[in-house]
Amino acid sequence: MTVAVIYPRYALDFQWILFGLISVFVFFSYSQKQNVKWIGYSQTKFCNTIFYTALIIRVAYVIFSYVYYDIATGRPFEFGVGDSMNYHWKAQWILEMFRTNNLKEYKKFLTEELSDAGYASYLSFIYSVTGESIIVVRLLKALWGALICILIYKLAYRSFGENIGRLAA
Repeated sequence: MTVAVIYPRYALDFQWILFGLISVFVFFSYSQKQNVKWIGYSQTKFCNTIFYTALIIRVAYVIFSYVYYDIATGRPFEFGVGDSMNYHWKAQWILEMFRTNNLKEYKKFLTEELSDAGYASYLSFIYSVTGESIIVVRLLKALWGALICILIYKLAYRSFGENIGRLAA
């Protein structure tokens, strides 16, 4: 809000400020209540609870953002799309290289654009299985993110103890 007052031309639209405020409010009020509630949980129950909570939050956001951006822009990508659309196009191109058996071109892509080749190749594999479904890719990301919460918990627990592990998760 300070930026909006001092530099009005750099201010976010009201809808983004509102989304941000709601997100922050819900996060802090929910995490405070859950922290007190979950304090007596065993490690297994805590891991299961944190996994399902993280998965539900992520899946809800995936569905909301997919529908919202599809309505707002006519495609399920954010405003001023950059990276995500670029990866989407690269994945479609890779898929086409495999469909046409043009592996020489794909190998050239791997050697020239190594830093970007991994995610685009992963996307093309998912697209080949799902028929280029963007929502499935995002739902898989939600699953990986929820699993990473458990990994973070275990790493922090191993290094710093139970309390820090739970806080990190």
